Amino acid sequence: MEIRRSHMVKRAGRVCCLTFDDGPSPNTDRVLDILDRYGIKATFFVVGRTGAADQERMRRIVASGHTIAMHSWSHDYNKVYASVEDFLGEFDQLYHWIYQCINIQM
Repeated sequence: MEIRRSHMVKRAGRVCCLTFDDGPSPNTDRVLDILDRYGIKATFFVVGRTGAADQERMRRIVASGHTIAMHSWSHDYNKVYASVEDFLGEFDQLYHWIYQCINIQM
């Protein structure tokens, strides 16, 4: 498995890390526009959304230089945490969906 690592820019002073959860969604488009306008990078914790627009948003996140991170496939915590096997199944399903969308191994 290939692991892509974000690069950190060393700067004096404080650092703020922006994260966005539960996407992609129509709000993702607005967030990306704002981040791009100000030259800011963020991490997007995604869930399993299979619509064509959601897949395009995933590609846009990556193309814009942001980081994709895994939240869960279903976002149903009763299911996700029912067992270790269920947790790993959610993780695996989301991993493969992300790879299918962006064609980059995480």
